[in-house]
Amino acid sequence: MKVLVGSLSIFVGGALFAGFPGATDARLKAIQGYRSWTKVNAKPVSMAPSVAVLCAAIPPPKWRDPSPHIGKFFTVYVNATGRTAMLSDETKPFPVGTVIVKEKVPAVGQDVLKQTPGTKVELLTVMIKRDKGFDPGNGDWEYFAVSGDAKAVISKDVKHCQDCHRSQKSSDYVYRDYPRSASRR
Repeated sequence: MKVLVGSLSIFVGGALFAGFPGATDARLKAIQGYRSWTKVNAKPVSMAPSVAVLCAAIPPPKWRDPSPHIGKFFTVYVNATGRTAMLSDETKPFPVGTVIVKEKVPAVGQDVLKQTPGTKVELLTVMIKRDKGFDPGNGDWEYFAVSGDAKAVISKDVKHCQDCHRSQKSSDYVYRDYPRSASRR
């Protein structure tokens, strides 16, 4: 059921909150060409289980894994606006307009210690630094998820993302512990 209220599009049942007309298109446009941006980690990395478990909902929803990060490998990209802040040895705040995309691929292999990254991107998680006042409780970052083919915004539970990233307030709400690559495009 779709309810229109002024300029807000809300899909009842929790499927998607678009925010304003064209929001989905603007979000997808913001990540176009992300693979040509600075690659933060040279190779896909798996998240440490001690961090991944922090992202698990308690109790976990029956429709998904206990954590969106377990059994996944990640490659992080940042646009030119946020490149300096992301790659700095100092913890600098990110400028408005920074876009960070985390590409998730499934782990392949039965032995957890010997798993390797798959090849098909199954999900993109995105953070965009917005103007001051956008969401002060979350560092003015907008969070959303996009299908692996980058064709649809599929945000469902961004509060969960915000809750986890709030632990990184001292580093402008961004985890910066990925092994940094020599890729300095």
